[in-house]
Amino acid sequence: MKNEPRIPRSSQDLKASLVEQVLLLMAYCDKFDQGVIAFAKPIAGTLRTLLHHHGNSKSVLAQLSLRSGRYFTVTPPVDPKNLIGHCNLLSIRVDASGVTYVPQFDLPMGGKSRIPFPEWWTLPVAMSQDRKTLSRMDIVTAVADMDGGSHIDPSLTPIYESFRSGRFLGWMAMIDEKEGLPVASPQYSCLRVISHELLLSLEKYAPWSFSKPYVYPGRSN
Repeated sequence: MKNEPRIPRSSQDLKASLVEQVLLLMAYCDKFDQGVIAFAKPIAGTLRTLLHHHGNSKSVLAQLSLRSGRYFTVTPPVDPKNLIGHCNLLSIRVDASGVTYVPQFDLPMGGKSRIPFPEWWTLPVAMSQDRKTLSRMDIVTAVADMDGGSHIDPSLTPIYESFRSGRFLGWMAMIDEKEGLPVASPQYSCLRVISHELLLSLEKYAPWSFSKPYVYPGRSN
């Protein structure tokens, strides 16, 4: 019932919820790393549950006072002087199967680069040639709310449609030494990197939330 009084969760219950969400996030990331790209969508839904705090939507990390501190980042801020569309969360891989985006896992400065959470969540991480920008929050909520993470909308915002089609970044595949189509779907590898940064940050601020170690490409058990 809408007007029925709510019973607050205990701190122990909230912590157990975070342990569960971290376990789910790592499982989705592991599947993504194995090449099952569709798992980027539940990654987006879990990131939204953990991070997005707006109106009646109360994030798990905010309820546990963990949306603070300095979060790990793999990338410097976007460069407004760069006249080419760019997103430093990503790298490009070219192989026999074609041209694809891949996540950027390496941390700069010996793995010690961290920024305050509000900046990490809201500052631009991608910029188009015409100076439009997207933040981690923009990418997470777009996939979660519109594109299958938690909901599938009948339409997409123009900026997100441009981003997922590849036109936003404008990185082009070469076919027979001729310019081909834009390289599409950067959002999936972006989500993997955002989850990577979050998990590294939670290892620092909430190590108790891991029921098993976080393993990713480049880090062994």
